Parts: sequence; C-alpha cells; structure tokens
Amino acid sequence: MTGKAGILWVTSTPKSISPSTMNKWYIEEHIPDTINTSVFNSAFRYENITDSTVFKSASSKKDEFLSFYPVRDLKLLETPEYANIPVRSKTLGEGTDEKLCYDVISFGVRNYEFIDSFEGEKARTHPCEYNVFNAKDLS
Repeated sequence: MTGKAGILWVTSTPKSISPSTMNKWYIEEHIPDTINTSVFNSAFRYENITDSTVFKSASSKKDEFLSFYPVRDLKLLETPEYANIPVRSKTLGEGTDEKLCYDVISFGVRNYEFIDSFEGEKARTHPCEYNVFNAKDLS
C-alpha cells in the first residue's frame, strides 16, 4: 500500500466499568493485540488531568483517556487485519462474561493525515505559545 501516513486518535471513557478495569484491558490485551499487527508498531496512552473548572467545553462529558497510534499508511485502517483486532474480552466483563468493548467504553475515533513536522531550526521559526498536552505517565 502506498497511502498517506497519519495517526489513529482515540478518546475513551469507561461507561459501565471502572477505569482500572478499562486500563487493565487496554494495557494487557488491547495494546498488545494492536501492536502485534502490521498496521501499528507503537501506541501512546494519556490520562486527562485537565481541571474542568479552568477549561469549559460545550460538552459536559470528559474524555478521560487518549490513545494514539502512528500509522505508516492510513489505508491499512481499511484492511481485514485491522478489522480483526479483538474487541471482546472477559476482562471487560470483570472476569465473568465476555463483553464487547463498545458496550462498556465510550469511544471517540478520528483518523488524522500527516501534514508537516517542525523540528530543529524549522521549529524555532514557529513558536508555540501553549502546551497542547497536559498528561501524566501511566507506567
């Protein structure tokens, strides 16, 4: 495939499970299943620590977690290999029944196509006034 590089951007908030259950599934099952494909070779997760009293948004719902996955070719997101990444787990059923991740976690999914990078001297000509991410390491 010779498509454009980009990022799969996923926000997630547990609906009917605890954040610790969701994180267990993400860390122990979903991320390994995802990066063991030819679609992705890395994944990054962040937890939202923004004070909602400082930044008001139109939505009262807080996206608690952000995951993003660099993709060398966005067309890979249209392949059976990507579609077959497991989305059911007993972990999500908290050890009893197997659950579908979409039933217990609210997701927001977007695909972003790469436009440009700013590194070295080029970055110094494009100053950024604000820190885009305010995140903590979950490891």
